[in-house]
Amino acid sequence: ANAEFTIIEKDAAAPPTIAVTFTVTEGPPVLIQSIELKPEKQIDGISDADLQSLFPLKLGQIFETDLYDGGKNELAKTYGNHGYPFADIKGKVIVNTEKNVADITLRIDPGRRHTFGKIQITENKGYVKDVVIQRAMQFKDGDIYNADKIEQSQRNLYDMDVFQVALIKPGKPVEDSDAVPMEIQLRPKKRRNVKFGVGYGNEDGVRLSGALTYRNP
Repeated sequence: ANAEFTIIEKDAAAPPTIAVTFTVTEGPPVLIQSIELKPEKQIDGISDADLQSLFPLKLGQIFETDLYDGGKNELAKTYGNHGYPFADIKGKVIVNTEKNVADITLRIDPGRRHTFGKIQITENKGYVKDVVIQRAMQFKDGDIYNADKIEQSQRNLYDMDVFQVALIKPGKPVEDSDAVPMEIQLRPKKRRNVKFGVGYGNEDGVRLSGALTYRNP
């Protein structure tokens, strides 16, 4: 990048004004020369080939930061679907500016395997029976932790069309245990939703129409 400075003079009493123009010259793209994915231990259901397939950047492609960050997130989710919600993924990218190539290294520490722990429902206040909410859950206390099941359970709650907010959040693992407590945060919609409309008929003049929706799951 080059910078060009220009001093713009005004009257003698006013201080000079400086205009700065930056000229950016885009260089050649950086291509990926090598990718190393290094898990500290092998996990059942996740092979080295699986990791390579899941990571979106490939050899010879142009290095893109968004794909790099998204790839790390995808790997973390995959471990989360196999009972490792707290997998630690550390990445390093070395760019050779002379050759315009990048070497990517990802070190993966899966951590301990976890199960779902106790499920706590908050802010429901009896609006929907707990048993109805529990039926919407794709997991139960003691199941192997699975991130996809959390997402599906959350969709199930929204599909009931009675909650304005429905979040399922993991807590900190119980001490000396592999169980992760789960909190279901709910904010119900209003029970009644009344809509009125005014129309006009040739025979009967003004016509009032109304619609009442009552949610009682």
